Amino acid sequence: MSVPDPVSCQDQPTLFTPPSKHVLFINMHEKNPTVARAMIAMIATIVIHGAFAIVTFWSLPAKIPVHFNADGVADSFAEPSVCSWFGLFFVSVGLGLLMGAVALSVFNIPSRYLSIPRKKEYLALGEHQKRRLMGVISTHTLIMGIVSIALMLCVHISMALLAHGSIERFPAWVVFAAMFVIIIELVVMIASFSRKLDSEIRRMK
Repeated sequence: MSVPDPVSCQDQPTLFTPPSKHVLFINMHEKNPTVARAMIAMIATIVIHGAFAIVTFWSLPAKIPVHFNADGVADSFAEPSVCSWFGLFFVSVGLGLLMGAVALSVFNIPSRYLSIPRKKEYLALGEHQKRRLMGVISTHTLIMGIVSIALMLCVHISMALLAHGSIERFPAWVVFAAMFVIIIELVVMIASFSRKLDSEIRRMK
């Protein structure tokens, strides 16, 4: 029986192909440090929310508010449980997973599916330039995720304060403030992308 040549075996394809570097979070800082920092900040916000939910759970009264009317007054109560108290934390986790997936996937979206300003000029750029531009969208997407998760945390804190009688009604201005910040962040993202695109085009020339 013949023995395979070890040199020829090295040239044959293997069953496992290591993932490319940009898929691994550990290499994200090297590829785009701003995106990496935003991702870490979003994860930290989720961890803070989880810590708050766990620590305060054991000191909750027999009834906690679970719904508020238009005036911010609690009109529905329930006993503390995994669903009634940790529900908002689970929403934060879901938001983090969603925004994180969107932020990472923008680097791999086929060009034909992109809907961005000045698309023709973008397509004329090199791959490294495109990644820098997508980094702008990815970073601002994560920032919007951080704001959304922070809103869930603020609502959770308000529930605890209402349950203990420290406040009388939910501060609705928190929701409007978060919505305002997200809208501003969208505008800033578009403006930053356009400015970065101008910079990359000038660099090509």
